[in-house]
Amino acid sequence: MWHGQHFMVHYAWPPRARVAALISRHEDGEINAAILRRMRVEPIRGSGGKGAVKTRLHGGAAALRAMARSLGQGRTVVMTADVPKVSRRAGLGIVTLARLTGRPIYPIAVVTSRRFDFRSWDRASMGKPFGRGAMVLGDAVRVARDADDAALEVARCAVETGLDAVHARAYALVGARDPGARDPDAIDPEAIDPEVWDRASP
Repeated sequence: MWHGQHFMVHYAWPPRARVAALISRHEDGEINAAILRRMRVEPIRGSGGKGAVKTRLHGGAAALRAMARSLGQGRTVVMTADVPKVSRRAGLGIVTLARLTGRPIYPIAVVTSRRFDFRSWDRASMGKPFGRGAMVLGDAVRVARDADDAALEVARCAVETGLDAVHARAYALVGARDPGARDPDAIDPEAIDPEVWDRASP
């Protein structure tokens, strides 16, 4: 998912699903972690950053190992693809995890027609009652265990394109435009692969 979906994405899981989620070590991350525990989602604390030093300081390497263990235990891991403060630009963390574990990446978007859109760096949204909702799941992005730097960059771009596409489709299903899109006119929702799964509720 993109940053900004962290209030919405947990509506996508079926009851009793085994889910873990990556949460930053920042102070406000503790609030999110407490909420996730009440929702029976395992919080994994840490985040990426620009460069190896910041990634290490933010606990990114330890979080990567924890997410790999969680996947090995049969959980679904939820994480934002973009790094903090760089909205809608996929980082290498998510594709590195896929390379290490052999697990696929599924782009997802969860939106509602009635919502609060915050003027934060990630253009976060929070759904309001009595609106229409849409969940869109994109095609899997797979990364070979022997992927080199060039292959990781191809996968990173595929994740970025996939997330932009599912967001465009989800907002189109509820009759809205994505407020966080880098270029709202760059993606035609009607041109998205018809194999993309989507669900809208009245």
